[in-house]
Amino acid sequence: MTITTEQLFTKVKPQTILGRIIQFPLTRFVLVLAFLAPVNLAMMALDPGLETSTPLTRSLVAACAGVFMYLAYCFYARLIEKRKALEMTLKGSPAEFGKGLAIGAGLMIVIVAGLAIAGCYRIDEYNFDLSLLVAAFLRLGFGAFIEELVFRLIVFKLTEEALGSWIALVVQAVLFGALHFGNPNASIFSSVAIMVEAGVLLAAAFMVTRRVWLIFGLHLAWNYVQSTVFGLSVSGTTSHGIITPIVSGPE
Repeated sequence: MTITTEQLFTKVKPQTILGRIIQFPLTRFVLVLAFLAPVNLAMMALDPGLETSTPLTRSLVAACAGVFMYLAYCFYARLIEKRKALEMTLKGSPAEFGKGLAIGAGLMIVIVAGLAIAGCYRIDEYNFDLSLLVAAFLRLGFGAFIEELVFRLIVFKLTEEALGSWIALVVQAVLFGALHFGNPNASIFSSVAIMVEAGVLLAAAFMVTRRVWLIFGLHLAWNYVQSTVFGLSVSGTTSHGIITPIVSGPE
């Protein structure tokens, strides 16, 4: 499916002041977050009860929340922008998602191979756990989907509609890196790295397809292989993967 840039812009041509206010990109940014808010509030309400549940149960709840986020975004596009959310259509999504998974996994394998060749990464223990693999895939999938929804489908798209592609690319990349500055053990260097590695890479990938599935798969596989397979920390948090590594060398 080929999607042009303009197909993702609002189809409303407001004739009144109120209509122009509603269709202003910043207003629509607030509106779309309002459409997504009920799902976030529900997750916050369920969170205390989920603390004692199994990792797989928590991950299944997160996956269900992701489905509701998907539906809420599609409803927003139809009601406010008067268009079909082509960036979310399911036709062709398995192939695009699979390509994203392959690219993300391939990139991380190359990185860890480079660390291993340099003597900075070696395997200490190996423990295959199917429940861990499934639970982590669903949990990290929810996080990757939400970040792509907010930063590429909302921030990037609305900024692009107002200011053009190049400015949108920079704006969402800077915001994405700044968001991760609040992570444990974050630094200016790590935030700039995320700004380039994720902010630019994922937005560029979105510009290729104009759909969520490639970038969703790429983002998910990057985090999943890094943490659940190779046991490396993601966003400054400790990871427990099927491999327990020993990592050494310059920070």
